[in-house]
Amino acid sequence: MKALRNMLLILLILPIAASLASAKDIKMSVNQTEYYFLVGEQGAIDIEFDNPFNIPTEGMITYTVTQETNQGGMQYSSTNTQSQPFTVPQGEETITFNFGSSDSPMKSTVDLSFSYQDTIIELNDLEIHFVQEESQKQNQENKKKSSKKKEPSQQQKENQKRQQEQQQQLQEQMQQMQQQMNQVFQNQQSPQKVAQQDAQDKVQNNQMAQDSSALKQQMQQQLKDQEEMKKAFQENLGNNQDFQEKHKELLEQGYNLKSGNLDPTNQTSGSFELNYEKEGETASLKGAMEDNQLTDIQKTSSEEIKEAIKALEQDPRFQKHNMNLAEQQFTPLKPEVEQDGNTTTIKIPYENKDNQTATITAKIEDNQIKDVKLEHSGKRRWWIWTLLTALLLITSYILYKRYVKKNTENKKDKPNEKPTNFRKEAKKILEKAKLLFKNKKEKDAYGKAAEAIRFYYSHKLDLRTELTNSDLIKLLKKHKIPYEQTQRCLNLCGLVEFAKYNTNKGDFNEIINLAVSIIK
Repeated sequence: MKALRNMLLILLILPIAASLASAKDIKMSVNQTEYYFLVGEQGAIDIEFDNPFNIPTEGMITYTVTQETNQGGMQYSSTNTQSQPFTVPQGEETITFNFGSSDSPMKSTVDLSFSYQDTIIELNDLEIHFVQEESQKQNQENKKKSSKKKEPSQQQKENQKRQQEQQQQLQEQMQQMQQQMNQVFQNQQSPQKVAQQDAQDKVQNNQMAQDSSALKQQMQQQLKDQEEMKKAFQENLGNNQDFQEKHKELLEQGYNLKSGNLDPTNQTSGSFELNYEKEGETASLKGAMEDNQLTDIQKTSSEEIKEAIKALEQDPRFQKHNMNLAEQQFTPLKPEVEQDGNTTTIKIPYENKDNQTATITAKIEDNQIKDVKLEHSGKRRWWIWTLLTALLLITSYILYKRYVKKNTENKKDKPNEKPTNFRKEAKKILEKAKLLFKNKKEKDAYGKAAEAIRFYYSHKLDLRTELTNSDLIKLLKKHKIPYEQTQRCLNLCGLVEFAKYNTNKGDFNEIINLAVSIIK
């Protein structure tokens, strides 16, 4: 009887113990399953953790983010998984996770899991929407709790550990690549920053710049925005998987990143070119990215080019063409190599002592020589050149008689025209600008001031043609003429003309004074 009572007691206790054991798990929960943010905002989600243990619990948190965007009627999807060590505090705690932002409408799906000891808890299918308008937000409370995943086997644990190690290694490689890119582009930008600082120092030392603080702030903000856009484009490029693979291939071949150039149109689009070196050999990565998707990427190296030319030299078709050209006393020149994806085009030009030319063109696809062609200019007969020369001389004589001589005679009949006093004319235009400003026509006044500067330099450089602001600055740089003051004047005038800057008398007087100092 006593044994029966003990057995019943055990049967009653087992379900309770099992229930208590199952209840003693860490739980994650959220107040809603769909989150809406405006474009540009941070996609931050509050995750509630409930840790029933008496101490903080260490483990590994993993989140997978799948992004879906629509561009030009096409749907693009990309998935990114990251894992990192994570400690859940004791008791109940709300922790905010930031899943980034977007500069365009987009939907992201987040799967979150936390593994500790022999347990994995999951919180899946959380949706993040980035929308354009406040009215598109549809945030509604919809509580969701985590679920417990079946305890992994030893093999699964080893696989998970291996994946985490690979993920950690990949993250370290990405960080190293970003550091290399930062170092390369910071070194390239330093001369520009020095030049900008010199220009700012000149502005500060100029007594006439007392009322130009608003313009300086605006120009400084523009430079800051450009630097931030370039930095964001660099980070997005470095996070692109296709780019990472190409970069990794070059690193594994022993190349080191030495220089580069980025030309972004926004944070996620633009073109790029990176240059690598190793022991006298060179390589490059160049291409274009649009909305974080690589539309073009080309990897070239001097080693690959040498190997391609070496393989071509062993091809019987090339040897035949090369021998024929050698018999005709043609000499090979420097090869030209173009790469497009898996296709390499090699062009080897030839020339002889009579300036005749020929070209051997070959295409290599997937390391296989597909096509070898010879393009020959043919023999140029001496009598053709003699005939062409005679025709050219006759035509030149007729044109001389008809136009040149006639124009010379007309010039003799006309009195010498007085050269334009362009400085005086430029000053007249400035006086018109002053009068326009006085009559409350500020926009026209700034336009006239810019016109006076462009007119002056157009005649000073003996161009006598209409110039745009950007054309003028390029010419001044080309002729090594100081351009900082001129650029400041034209920039301010341009901002006023396009209604991007409010006029004031102090700035206008500064523009006039600077223009007068330019037109001496």
